[in-house]
Amino acid sequence: MNLFQIRGSFALSVVLAASLRVVAQQQPLPYMDPAVPVDRRVDDLIGRMTLNEKVEQMRDHAPAIPRLGIAKYDWWNEGLHGVAFAGYATEFRR
Repeated sequence: MNLFQIRGSFALSVVLAASLRVVAQQQPLPYMDPAVPVDRRVDDLIGRMTLNEKVEQMRDHAPAIPRLGIAKYDWWNEGLHGVAFAGYATEFRR
């Protein structure tokens, strides 16, 4: 092999490795795959979250987790008094 062939082989190896990485990234993570059972999806997602991210999700204003594709969410409605901001509210009394 001459130097030109070695460089060409190396360049081809780099391109192939980059292509394999792109293909691997296109496959959905288990927590994003609806074909995976829910309990496995939940375990996978929670396993990918940091402790701080888990704590932040327990607040009424849950921030986004961009690296996991999780959008921010406002959990302000409470079950005790019904969903008050949906038009009609149901209040549960004893």
